[in-house]
Formats: sequence, structure tokens, C-alpha cells
Amino acid sequence: MKKSQTTMRNDRKEEPLYELDILLRHLQEKNRINSSLSEQELLGCTITSIMVFSTLRFKDICRAIVIKQMKGAWTIQTSKFKESKRKEEAYEQMSKAVLMVMKAVYINKRETVTSIWKAAITKGIDQGATQQEIVRFSMHTDGSTIVQGHYDTNLNDKIREGLSNFE
Repeated sequence: MKKSQTTMRNDRKEEPLYELDILLRHLQEKNRINSSLSEQELLGCTITSIMVFSTLRFKDICRAIVIKQMKGAWTIQTSKFKESKRKEEAYEQMSKAVLMVMKAVYINKRETVTSIWKAAITKGIDQGATQQEIVRFSMHTDGSTIVQGHYDTNLNDKIREGLSNFE
């Protein structure tokens, strides 16, 4: 006889898949030798750092348009709708670039590219961010619709500062 669904349920704990600090140290080392990086390595480091410090998922980064502003600043413009003009090769190339960075840090091959984003959220939780801050940072679909509707990216500075403290 089958057990009822309520007795089979287990609590899930959020555990980091790997240490995000190791990945951030690797990115910092690669930044020092920026001139000798290949285009693939530079692409991987750039996408990885965007995933760690912004609210964008990998699929959002693939659809984004990057515009260079004055004084060395860059703007990332995203669209909620998938553009059919994008080539599938670009997505595969970006994914391989991020996987190359993950391999350099000895992250398990089973882990996906989105595990970087998950590790950033887990580190934010470990540093004592409130549930509202995590929902705001991650734009999680299970979060409050009011928080998502009145979303302000400037309110994520506390979590970003916490993520950048890895030394």
C-alpha cells in the first residue's frame, strides 16, 4: 500500500553546490591578466560575473543587447520575449564559454550553467539577507508579485556588496 503524499514529504535544504568564493577569486585572477585571455575565456568570465552580480539568468543574458556608455560604463538591455532572429550557435558558444570557466575552477561537470546563479542566491541567504531581498535579487516566480511589480534594481546593492566580499 502506498504512503500518503503528506507522510512522504521531506524538507529541502538549500545547500551551496560549490563555493562561490573560489569562482570569484578565479575571475579576479583572470581580470589581472586580461590582455592574454582568448575571446572564449573573456566571454566566459564576462557572462559568469554578470550572472553572479545581477538578477539576470543565463537565458536573459543570451537575449540581451549590450551598449557601451560614456566613461567606460556598459548598459545591458534585456527583453522578456524571445527573439527568433538570434542564432542557436551564439547560445551554445556562450554556454561553452561559461562551462570552460567552471572547469577551470574544478566545478563538477554535472553542474549546469545556472548553478552559478543559484550559488549566488545561496550565498546571499547565508549572509543573512531577508526573504524580500532574496526575492528582489533573484526575481523568483514564487516571490511576492508586489515585490516583482515594484522592482527596483538599485535595492540589490546590499546583496551585491556581500557577494563581492570573498577574501
